[in-house]
Amino acid sequence: MSDLVTKTLYPRIEVYKGLLPDHKKIFEVIKSTENNTGDKYFNPWTPWSAFGNYASTKFKGGVQDQLGKDEEFDLQYWAAETVYDAYNLAIEDYINKYNVELPEDCKLGSSSFCKYHTNVDALKNNLTMQYHTDFKQSEREMPGNQFFLTCTVYINDDYEGGEIEFYVDGEFVPAYKPEAGDIMVFPSGEPYYHGVRTATRGNKYLIRNFMIYPYAGSEEWLANQLKYGAKKWAEMEQARIDADVYGGNLVFKDGVKVEPSQQEIEDHLDFISKSEKKEC
Repeated sequence: MSDLVTKTLYPRIEVYKGLLPDHKKIFEVIKSTENNTGDKYFNPWTPWSAFGNYASTKFKGGVQDQLGKDEEFDLQYWAAETVYDAYNLAIEDYINKYNVELPEDCKLGSSSFCKYHTNVDALKNNLTMQYHTDFKQSEREMPGNQFFLTCTVYINDDYEGGEIEFYVDGEFVPAYKPEAGDIMVFPSGEPYYHGVRTATRGNKYLIRNFMIYPYAGSEEWLANQLKYGAKKWAEMEQARIDADVYGGNLVFKDGVKVEPSQQEIEDHLDFISKSEKKEC
């Protein structure tokens, strides 16, 4: 039986405690990388959709000859590797606890270091991220890499708002405000929809990663590709995805699920049309 300290928010939604005792130092190191220009271990930060900014790191195997030459580079490498080691401990325990059978060639991906902007609430429902699954439901039949488990590290809690909420099998799970050092693990696909409340003061930082596996595509999807041809089928699939106003998300207001209005649909399709014309 595991001796790790965990908090179960809902079956298969686990929060691991105490795996990052140096989370304060890690937080300071990651904050300091926001000014990186490309010569350190962290790549420069770039926009993360409308949510905030994010950064990745250089390929670990390609920087070994740079270690030991620059203190700042080494510190950033230490922070990223310490988080990665903690991920592996949490995932190993999670797999054993729930007897998870991983898909073939499933492995932990690379970390994304993220920062939420304050007061992002586009739909005016106190959510920066609407309820979604990290396994993109609109692309579930397509070939390519798919997310199997979501693994998120929270490295600060000095902000207001920013709670994570789950909606599972038609049931709302009580919102949870992550504590600095928490590592949360849960399934990436249905029915584990989750949303993120708007941070109203201060910036929320987190580190995202996923257990990823290669997927060949469903038989139906591959048959349609053969039927219509690769180019035509790709265009049809893109049109289907573009027509989804909420992008596969579930949207709630005051606890009630809402569907896009006719005006929202028309505005969305008009935006897509104009975007395509700009790209031509």
